[in-house]
Amino acid sequence: KLHIEYKNLDHPMKTNNGLILNFNIVGAPRLLSSTAPFIQISSELRAVKTIQASHTRLLIRGQIATTNIDSINHLPLSLQLFAGGAQSIRGYEFDSIGHGKNLFTASSEIQQKIYKSFYVVGFFDTGNVSDASNIFKNPYSSIGTGIAWLSPIGVLEFTVANPLSNHHSKSIFQFSMGAYL
Repeated sequence: KLHIEYKNLDHPMKTNNGLILNFNIVGAPRLLSSTAPFIQISSELRAVKTIQASHTRLLIRGQIATTNIDSINHLPLSLQLFAGGAQSIRGYEFDSIGHGKNLFTASSEIQQKIYKSFYVVGFFDTGNVSDASNIFKNPYSSIGTGIAWLSPIGVLEFTVANPLSNHHSKSIFQFSMGAYL
């Protein structure tokens, strides 16, 4: 396994401006895995920029991954690619999109301060998991709103997301907590 990470954060839990880039390669060559040799490459970006004059926070997240394996069913579940959920594509249940050999997710979010450390949130998420090489075709997408509290223990966020894709039709309420980056 190879993991490379770049971090540039002004504060680890209450980040106003920051960037995290991750790059991972994991695999098992044929010599070590007679049943399912594979290689998986993934990259992730997370960033936040705060505009102090207007108390506005802009956040982006993105992930892309590919797995080279004969049959995805031979890959351990912990290494299979899934999407959906509060930290992926809101509007879809956790890990409800997948499984497949290729993944992409992208999210953009704007947060506007409304009172002390409370923010109103608006976002757009999109992504897909597929065995097809064109994972950008027919993505799962959602748009939504919510409330975020930048608490002493990290960000607590409650959102409601409305799927834009034909794959799903009802709104999903989700809760997440922790550091944004």
